[in-house]
Order: sequence, then structure tokens, then C-alpha cells
Amino acid sequence: MEPKVAVPPAAPVMMQTPPAPAPTPAKGKTMWLIAGLVIVIVLIAGIYLFQSRQQAGQSSKASPSPAAADSLQQELNSVNLEDLEQEFTGVDQDLQNL
Repeated sequence: MEPKVAVPPAAPVMMQTPPAPAPTPAKGKTMWLIAGLVIVIVLIAGIYLFQSRQQAGQSSKASPSPAAADSLQQELNSVNLEDLEQEFTGVDQDLQNL
């Protein structure tokens, strides 16, 4: 008969969770970079909207009144375009003298 050897009971196995990784400096820099980019994008969008609203307001103010439009039309009709060649002869002579 073989002698019986006393085997001690096995120790309970405890599952240990690994500690949470500490934030690395690269992650912190990345977060600041993303936050900075978001702020810059919001500023650019705000400036764009502000400028577009100002231009829209100015364009509505710049439209001439009907009386001014009539006077402009009369001036346009009074322009004489019949003798353009005669007006350009002086310019041609000046260019040939260069």
C-alpha cells in the first residue's frame, strides 16, 4: 500500500483587474488640440455669419430709389456712342509715340 501524502487545498484564484492606465501626456495634448480646433471653427463660422448678415443689410440699403433709377436711365440714354473711332485716334497716336 502506498503512503498517502497530504496535499494542501489549492488557494482560491482571485481575478485581479489591471489598474486603469494613467492618462499619457499625448492624450492630454490631443484633447487640447481638438478643443482648440473646435473653438477656431466656431469663431470662423461666427465671423462668416456676421459678415454675411452685414453684407445682406448693406445690399438692401444700396438699392437706388425709383427717381434715381430714372435719372440714371436718362444719363445712359444720352451717352453718344456713334463716333468711337474719332475718340480712339488720339489714344492710338499716343501709343505710337511710345
